[in-house]
Amino acid sequence: MPTLNSSSSFLGRLSARSSFISPKEVKVTVQLLNDADTVTNEFKRSQPAQAILDYICELKNIREKDYLGLRYQDHNKHRVRT
Repeated sequence: MPTLNSSSSFLGRLSARSSFISPKEVKVTVQLLNDADTVTNEFKRSQPAQAILDYICELKNIREKDYLGLRYQDHNKHRVRT
């Protein structure tokens, strides 16, 4: 089981919106499954999803990330198959 050192739960939904700061970056919002916490950050468009997952796990002090994943959701809150 994943180890959590904070009151957060497993990673949940991921949504991305284009950033007005740079066309090479995208604003990513990760919402945890319990809907209690949301993390937003800017990432380069060329970065893989693993970089986002690594960032969130480091931020939330999650050590066991082998069981976690991300689900992409567009701005209309529809799941998108990748």
